Amino acid sequence: IKYDLNLDKSGYDQGVQAVQASNKNLASNFQGVGAGVSKMAPTFGVALGAAGLLGFIRSSLDAFAEEQRAMAQTNAVIKSTGGVAGYTAQQIQIMGEQIQKTTPISHDAAQQGINMLLTFTKIGHDILPEATTAVTDMATAMNGGLTPAGAQLSDTAIRVGKALQDPVLGMTALRRVGVEFTDAQVKMVQGLMDAGKQMEAQKFILHELATEFGGSAAAQAGTFAGKMEMLKNEFTDFKEQVGASIVPAIT
Repeated sequence: IKYDLNLDKSGYDQGVQAVQASNKNLASNFQGVGAGVSKMAPTFGVALGAAGLLGFIRSSLDAFAEEQRAMAQTNAVIKSTGGVAGYTAQQIQIMGEQIQKTTPISHDAAQQGINMLLTFTKIGHDILPEATTAVTDMATAMNGGLTPAGAQLSDTAIRVGKALQDPVLGMTALRRVGVEFTDAQVKMVQGLMDAGKQMEAQKFILHELATEFGGSAAAQAGTFAGKMEMLKNEFTDFKEQVGASIVPAIT
Protein backbone atom coordinates (compact mmCIF):
# COMPACT_ATOMS: atom_id res chain seq x y z
CA ILE A 1 0.00 0.00 0.00
CA LYS A 2 1.40 3.39 -0.99
CA TYR A 3 0.24 6.32 1.10
CA ASP A 4 -0.23 9.78 -0.41
CA LEU A 5 -0.48 12.20 2.49
CA ASN A 6 -0.72 15.32 0.32
CA LEU A 7 -3.21 17.63 2.01
CA ASP A 8 -3.91 19.72 -1.11
CA LYS A 9 -7.29 21.39 -0.52
CA SER A 10 -8.30 21.36 -4.20
CA GLY A 11 -8.52 17.57 -4.13
CA TYR A 12 -10.54 17.75 -0.92
CA ASP A 13 -12.98 20.22 -2.53
CA GLN A 14 -13.41 17.93 -5.52
CA GLY A 15 -14.12 15.05 -3.18
CA VAL A 16 -16.74 17.05 -1.29
CA GLN A 17 -18.46 17.99 -4.55
CA ALA A 18 -18.48 14.34 -5.66
CA VAL A 19 -19.97 13.23 -2.33
CA GLN A 20 -22.64 15.93 -2.50
CA ALA A 21 -23.62 14.82 -6.00
CA SER A 22 -23.78 11.18 -4.86
CA ASN A 23 -25.89 12.15 -1.85
CA LYS A 24 -28.41 13.93 -4.09
CA ASN A 25 -28.70 10.84 -6.31
CA LEU A 26 -29.08 8.59 -3.28
CA ALA A 27 -31.75 10.86 -1.81
CA SER A 28 -33.69 10.71 -5.09
CA ASN A 29 -33.48 6.91 -5.06
CA PHE A 30 -34.79 6.78 -1.48
CA GLN A 31 -37.70 9.02 -2.45
CA GLY A 32 -38.51 6.77 -5.39
CA VAL A 33 -38.50 3.66 -3.22
CA GLY A 34 -40.64 5.39 -0.61
CA ALA A 35 -43.20 6.40 -3.22
CA GLY A 36 -43.43 2.84 -4.55
CA VAL A 37 -43.96 1.34 -1.09
CA SER A 38 -46.64 3.92 -0.29
CA LYS A 39 -48.59 3.01 -3.42
CA MET A 40 -48.57 -0.69 -2.55
CA ALA A 41 -49.66 -0.30 1.07
CA PRO A 42 -50.00 3.17 2.61
CA THR A 43 -50.13 2.04 6.23
CA PHE A 44 -47.33 -0.48 5.86
CA GLY A 45 -45.30 2.05 3.88
CA VAL A 46 -45.55 4.69 6.62
CA ALA A 47 -44.64 2.20 9.36
CA LEU A 48 -41.71 0.81 7.39
CA GLY A 49 -40.53 4.30 6.53
CA ALA A 50 -40.59 5.48 10.14
CA ALA A 51 -38.84 2.38 11.48
CA GLY A 52 -36.31 2.43 8.66
CA LEU A 53 -35.59 6.11 9.14
CA LEU A 54 -35.05 5.72 12.89
CA GLY A 55 -32.77 2.75 12.31
CA PHE A 56 -30.81 4.64 9.70
CA ILE A 57 -30.42 7.68 11.98
CA ARG A 58 -29.29 5.46 14.86
CA SER A 59 -26.73 3.63 12.73
CA SER A 60 -25.54 6.96 11.27
CA LEU A 61 -24.95 8.32 14.76
CA ASP A 62 -23.11 5.11 15.70
CA ALA A 63 -20.93 5.38 12.58
CA PHE A 64 -20.08 9.01 13.34
CA ALA A 65 -19.34 8.16 16.98
CA GLU A 66 -16.95 5.37 15.89
CA GLU A 67 -15.12 7.78 13.61
CA GLN A 68 -14.86 10.32 16.43
CA ARG A 69 -13.51 7.70 18.84
CA ALA A 70 -10.75 6.71 16.40
CA MET A 71 -9.83 10.33 15.77
CA ALA A 72 -9.88 11.24 19.46
CA GLN A 73 -7.50 8.35 20.20
CA THR A 74 -5.21 9.47 17.38
CA ASN A 75 -5.02 12.96 18.87
CA ALA A 76 -4.46 11.51 22.35
CA VAL A 77 -1.59 9.22 21.36
CA ILE A 78 0.13 11.93 19.30
CA LYS A 79 -0.06 14.21 22.33
CA SER A 80 1.12 11.56 24.83
CA THR A 81 4.09 10.50 22.67
CA GLY A 82 5.03 14.07 21.74
CA GLY A 83 4.31 13.31 18.08
CA VAL A 84 7.54 11.30 17.84
CA ALA A 85 6.42 9.58 14.62
CA GLY A 86 6.14 12.93 12.88
CA TYR A 87 2.58 12.62 11.58
CA THR A 88 -0.45 14.82 12.19
CA ALA A 89 -3.82 13.36 13.15
CA GLN A 90 -5.19 14.36 9.75
CA GLN A 91 -2.39 12.49 7.98
CA ILE A 92 -3.11 9.37 10.04
CA GLN A 93 -6.77 9.66 9.09
CA ILE A 94 -5.82 9.93 5.40
CA MET A 95 -3.62 6.85 5.76
CA GLY A 96 -6.61 4.91 7.10
CA GLU A 97 -8.81 6.17 4.25
CA GLN A 98 -6.27 5.03 1.66
CA ILE A 99 -6.20 1.55 3.20
CA GLN A 100 -9.99 1.43 2.81
CA LYS A 101 -9.70 2.35 -0.89
CA THR A 102 -7.46 -0.63 -1.69
CA THR A 103 -8.60 -3.29 0.81
CA PRO A 104 -11.86 -4.40 2.47
CA ILE A 105 -10.63 -2.90 5.77
CA SER A 106 -12.60 0.15 6.92
CA HIS A 107 -10.71 3.37 7.57
CA ASP A 108 -11.87 3.38 11.20
CA ALA A 109 -10.50 -0.13 11.80
CA ALA A 110 -7.28 0.77 10.01
CA GLN A 111 -6.91 3.91 12.09
CA GLN A 112 -7.32 1.87 15.28
CA GLY A 113 -4.39 -0.28 14.20
CA ILE A 114 -2.26 2.75 13.33
CA ASN A 115 -3.14 4.33 16.67
CA MET A 116 -1.70 1.30 18.42
CA LEU A 117 1.50 1.47 16.35
CA LEU A 118 1.87 5.13 17.32
CA THR A 119 2.18 4.12 20.99
CA PHE A 120 5.58 2.54 20.21
CA THR A 121 7.93 5.50 20.34
CA LYS A 122 10.77 3.85 18.42
CA ILE A 123 8.65 3.53 15.29
CA GLY A 124 9.78 6.56 13.29
CA HIS A 125 8.37 8.52 10.39
CA ASP A 126 9.83 6.31 7.66
CA ILE A 127 8.93 3.04 9.35
CA LEU A 128 5.27 3.75 10.22
CA PRO A 129 3.81 3.32 6.69
CA GLU A 130 5.64 0.00 6.19
CA ALA A 131 4.59 -1.16 9.65
CA THR A 132 0.96 -0.24 8.90
CA THR A 133 1.00 -2.30 5.71
CA ALA A 134 2.58 -5.22 7.59
CA VAL A 135 -0.17 -5.07 10.22
CA THR A 136 -3.03 -5.07 7.69
CA ASP A 137 -1.51 -7.96 5.70
CA MET A 138 -0.56 -10.05 8.73
CA ALA A 139 -3.95 -9.56 10.43
CA THR A 140 -5.77 -10.55 7.22
CA ALA A 141 -3.63 -13.62 6.61
CA MET A 142 -3.91 -14.82 10.20
CA ASN A 143 -7.68 -14.30 10.07
CA GLY A 144 -7.98 -16.81 7.25
CA GLY A 145 -8.40 -14.11 4.62
CA LEU A 146 -11.40 -12.60 6.38
CA THR A 147 -11.51 -8.85 6.88
CA PRO A 148 -9.94 -8.12 10.29
CA ALA A 149 -11.84 -5.91 12.71
CA GLY A 150 -10.32 -2.99 14.56
CA ALA A 151 -9.62 -5.15 17.62
CA GLN A 152 -7.78 -7.75 15.52
CA LEU A 153 -5.74 -5.05 13.82
CA SER A 154 -4.89 -3.57 17.22
CA ASP A 155 -3.74 -6.98 18.52
CA THR A 156 -1.55 -7.49 15.45
CA ALA A 157 -0.25 -3.93 15.74
CA ILE A 158 0.85 -4.68 19.31
CA ARG A 159 2.81 -7.74 18.12
CA VAL A 160 4.44 -5.86 15.25
CA GLY A 161 4.99 -2.78 17.41
CA LYS A 162 6.78 -4.80 20.08
CA ALA A 163 8.98 -6.39 17.43
CA LEU A 164 9.98 -2.99 16.07
CA GLN A 165 10.43 -1.49 19.53
CA ASP A 166 12.75 -4.30 20.64
CA PRO A 167 13.63 -6.34 17.53
CA VAL A 168 15.41 -9.26 19.24
CA LEU A 169 12.73 -9.95 21.86
CA GLY A 170 10.03 -9.07 19.32
CA MET A 171 11.22 -11.68 16.83
CA THR A 172 10.93 -14.31 19.55
CA ALA A 173 7.36 -13.21 20.26
CA LEU A 174 6.47 -13.27 16.55
CA ARG A 175 7.84 -16.79 16.26
CA ARG A 176 5.34 -17.92 18.88
CA VAL A 177 2.42 -16.84 16.65
CA GLY A 178 3.80 -18.55 13.55
CA VAL A 179 6.14 -16.04 11.92
CA GLU A 180 9.27 -17.82 10.72
CA PHE A 181 12.65 -16.46 11.81
CA THR A 182 15.78 -18.62 11.85
CA ASP A 183 18.31 -18.55 14.67
CA ALA A 184 20.80 -17.04 12.21
CA GLN A 185 18.39 -14.19 11.45
CA VAL A 186 17.85 -13.48 15.13
CA LYS A 187 21.62 -13.42 15.65
CA MET A 188 22.03 -11.06 12.68
CA VAL A 189 19.41 -8.67 14.08
CA GLN A 190 21.15 -8.82 17.47
CA GLY A 191 24.33 -7.70 15.71
CA LEU A 192 22.52 -4.75 14.10
CA MET A 193 21.13 -3.71 17.47
CA ASP A 194 24.55 -3.96 19.12
CA ALA A 195 25.88 -1.68 16.38
CA GLY A 196 23.11 0.86 17.07
CA LYS A 197 21.35 0.18 13.75
CA GLN A 198 17.78 -0.21 14.97
CA MET A 199 16.16 1.07 11.79
CA GLU A 200 18.01 -1.53 9.74
CA ALA A 201 16.82 -4.20 12.17
CA GLN A 202 13.26 -2.89 11.87
CA LYS A 203 13.43 -2.90 8.08
CA PHE A 204 14.68 -6.49 8.10
CA ILE A 205 11.72 -7.61 10.23
CA LEU A 206 9.26 -5.75 8.00
CA HIS A 207 10.86 -7.33 4.92
CA GLU A 208 10.39 -10.79 6.40
CA LEU A 209 6.76 -10.02 7.29
CA ALA A 210 6.19 -8.83 3.72
CA THR A 211 7.71 -12.07 2.44
CA GLU A 212 5.22 -14.12 4.46
CA PHE A 213 2.09 -11.98 4.34
CA GLY A 214 2.63 -9.26 1.71
CA GLY A 215 -0.43 -8.38 -0.38
CA SER A 216 -2.89 -10.39 1.75
CA ALA A 217 -5.22 -7.45 2.48
CA ALA A 218 -5.25 -6.06 -1.07
CA ALA A 219 -5.83 -9.55 -2.53
CA GLN A 220 -9.18 -9.76 -0.72
CA ALA A 221 -10.37 -6.65 -2.59
CA GLY A 222 -10.64 -8.83 -5.70
CA THR A 223 -13.02 -11.36 -4.12
CA PHE A 224 -16.81 -11.14 -4.05
CA ALA A 225 -16.84 -10.99 -0.24
CA GLY A 226 -14.16 -8.31 -0.32
CA LYS A 227 -16.08 -6.19 -2.82
CA MET A 228 -19.22 -6.45 -0.70
CA GLU A 229 -17.24 -5.38 2.36
CA MET A 230 -15.84 -2.40 0.43
CA LEU A 231 -19.36 -1.43 -0.64
CA LYS A 232 -20.46 -1.65 3.00
CA ASN A 233 -17.55 0.61 4.00
CA GLU A 234 -18.58 3.20 1.41
CA PHE A 235 -22.13 3.22 2.74
CA THR A 236 -20.79 3.55 6.28
CA ASP A 237 -18.87 6.63 5.11
CA PHE A 238 -22.15 8.07 3.86
CA LYS A 239 -23.75 7.35 7.24
CA GLU A 240 -20.83 9.07 9.00
CA GLN A 241 -21.60 12.21 7.00
CA VAL A 242 -25.28 11.96 7.89
CA GLY A 243 -24.41 11.44 11.55
CA ALA A 244 -22.09 14.45 11.47
CA SER A 245 -24.92 16.62 10.17
CA ILE A 246 -27.38 15.37 12.83
CA VAL A 247 -25.13 15.66 15.90
CA PRO A 248 -25.05 19.50 16.06
CA ALA A 249 -28.84 19.63 16.14
CA ILE A 250 -29.01 16.99 18.88
CA THR A 251 -26.27 18.73 20.86
